[in-house]
Parts: sequence; structure tokens; C-alpha cells
Amino acid sequence: MPNILYAKDFKEMLWKNGRGTTRELYRIPNESEPEKFYFRLSVATVNQPSPFSVYPGMDRFLMLLEGKGFVLNFEDGANVKLVNPFDSFEFEGEEKIQCDLVDKGCVDFNVMTDRNWGHSMVNLFHLKMNQIKKYQPSNHTFLYLYQTSPKLIILEPNDKFEFKASENVMIVEVELTKSNH
Repeated sequence: MPNILYAKDFKEMLWKNGRGTTRELYRIPNESEPEKFYFRLSVATVNQPSPFSVYPGMDRFLMLLEGKGFVLNFEDGANVKLVNPFDSFEFEGEEKIQCDLVDKGCVDFNVMTDRNWGHSMVNLFHLKMNQIKKYQPSNHTFLYLYQTSPKLIILEPNDKFEFKASENVMIVEVELTKSNH
């Protein structure tokens, strides 16, 4: 049976570097080090240029949701621009990155996965009003519904779930596969 989390269930918190805020949607904590996590989904508001927080051992996925976007500047001089809604980029949490805004603030969607613990794959689906999408995932699957009232639907392996859009909606689907250790 799916578990559904609403905006009231999300946890507002400071970034690790203290330079902004994020809304944590979901976390799987590291039992041996409670301040750390194996997996986390969040939505961050970026209002100023800032270095990214460093997360050693984490694979990261970043997607622009709102705003004019930003440029990620790497130590080696390379850069990546995320300037259109739903532009995305994957990178390692160890990388030192400076984030510069193209214009005013923006909002992004983040997935962080401890690479020794598991792997995440992200897909994006646009559903028009009354369109239906059916799920019966083989892995843990998280559906972030980016709409007027955002919500997170958590599906366990083999859950059957049918979603009918009550408005135009973007679904950010995150499939989590745990490593066999």
C-alpha cells in the first residue's frame, strides 16, 4: 500500500554549509551515524550564489524546477548550465562546485544516494489532466508530484498504484535499488 506524504510532512532545514534552505521530502538514515543518510530526496530554494555542500560518497542528481536557473562551476574550469525547467545533472558529492544564479532565485529537486549503499535512477513524466499512469514497481519507487499541492508517493516493491491527474502535473519518479552487501 503506498504511503503519501504532503507538504506538511516535509522538513525545512538549513543546508549543510548554512548558506540556504532545503525542504527534505524523505530520508533513509544511516543507522550507525544518525547525522548521515543513505538516501535523501529534497527540494531546495537557491537565492544567492553559493558553493555546494560537499557530501563524500554520495551520488547526486539535481533538477531545476523553477526560475531562470544556475551555472555549476567546477574546480577544473568546466561548467554546467541548468536554465530550463527540468534540466538535470548528475555528479559526485565530493566535487567542489560553485553555484551561480542566472537571475533571481530558483528551486531545484535533489536526490542523494550513498553509492556504497544503493543506486537511484530518475525519470520525468508529464501528465495532462485526467491522464492515468499505472505503477507496479520492482524496486522502491518515489513519485514526487510537482503540482499546485506537491506530494510524495512512496511505493514498495510490487505495490500496485494508479495515479489519475486532477491537473497538469510533472511526476519526478525516483527508483531506488539497494546494493547487495
